[in-house]
Formats: sequence, structure tokens, C-alpha cells
Amino acid sequence: MVLSTLTQQITPEVLVNKSCIPNNPVQIGRVVEVIDGSTIKVLIDGLVYVVRYIGVESPEDEYIGRAARQLNSVLVYGKDVSLVADVSNKDENGRLLRYVVAGNTFVNLEMIFQKLGTAVDIPPDSACAQIFNQAEQ
Repeated sequence: MVLSTLTQQITPEVLVNKSCIPNNPVQIGRVVEVIDGSTIKVLIDGLVYVVRYIGVESPEDEYIGRAARQLNSVLVYGKDVSLVADVSNKDENGRLLRYVVAGNTFVNLEMIFQKLGTAVDIPPDSACAQIFNQAEQ
């Protein structure tokens, strides 16, 4: 996979299909590090938090995992992002669980749509599970 090809294939559906995101308070933060295809570090109000994308599992394969990290970097690194929780605030490892929007791109959905993330439904954070599963098809 060529990264430039991937970023050119961002679809209008992924840009606008954010209707599943719950109407919870939005946090704004600046992405300071991309850890992998579904985890980032975000500066929010002077503190850095590890943020895990809701509903997305990063690829285990080294090559695809590297491509996922690269695309994630293109989408979010150094940018201000909107972060929205579902039901849970954090996972068992203390990472914030969030839906992430960068500009007009719903990043969680884009990673799945580009086949660089797998849709996972971990209740109770399931608001976008149906859309994520459809994107994976």
C-alpha cells in the first residue's frame, strides 16, 4: 500500500458520516504523538493524555501496522482534533476512549474504511459499531 494513494481515497462518506457519535461534550486537543493506528497522545488543557480510538483495533501485522501508523499520522499529527466519549471515559489501561474527528474526517471510521484498522464492538461503547462494521465490509 502506498500512503499517498491511501490519503487520496478518503471518501465523502467518511468525511460526513459522523451521525453515530453521541451528543456528549467535545474536548479539543492537539495531537503530539501517534503511537499506532488506533492510539495517539493528545495535549488537552496543558496535560498530555493517551487516547485510544473507540471501535478500532490496530493491525498486528508489522507491515500493515506501520501503514496504519503512517496514515494515522497524516490524518492527525500536529493537528487539533475533536474528542468525544461514548459511555466509558477510560479503558482498563487508563487511556481515554474517544471518537476522534480531525477537520472533517472521522478518524476512527477512516482507519477502518482504509482497511488499516478492524472494527471491534466493546460494549457499552457501541454507538458507532454498526457504521464501523459496514465500513469494514
